Amino acid sequence: MPYLRLYLPETSTAQKRDIAQKMIDTTLGAFRLPASDREQITVQFLSQPRQRGECRIEVLSRDLPADRKQAFAEAVSPMLIESLHLQVKNRLAWLMGVDAKVPPKVEVQFLGLPFDDYAASEPMVGDAIISEWKKAA
Repeated sequence: MPYLRLYLPETSTAQKRDIAQKMIDTTLGAFRLPASDREQITVQFLSQPRQRGECRIEVLSRDLPADRKQAFAEAVSPMLIESLHLQVKNRLAWLMGVDAKVPPKVEVQFLGLPFDDYAASEPMVGDAIISEWKKAA
């Protein structure tokens, strides 16, 4: 199931809950997953320094077709721009009376999950299969 990491400026807990629900809904629709998979999607929020209208999303999943990646990127960008109010005016232009908006940037990056060849029945701890972890100890 998809694992989503959002790198955002500091946001409130209520705003994170709202964004997480919207991210899950967007993921279900874009990846064409059944509603029963809602509980299988993980959303992690990581803070990043405040940058002008920017946020980054990493999507960790297995074998996503290009059309579903495209659908996700096209759906998630406007949702985050609206939810985070990323439309930022250029302060200098605004002071001069010109309505200049800095275009927001939402970077979406798709990454494959590690251990694609592990047996699905083996339990995992973090990124390591337990049997591998015991060998190292």
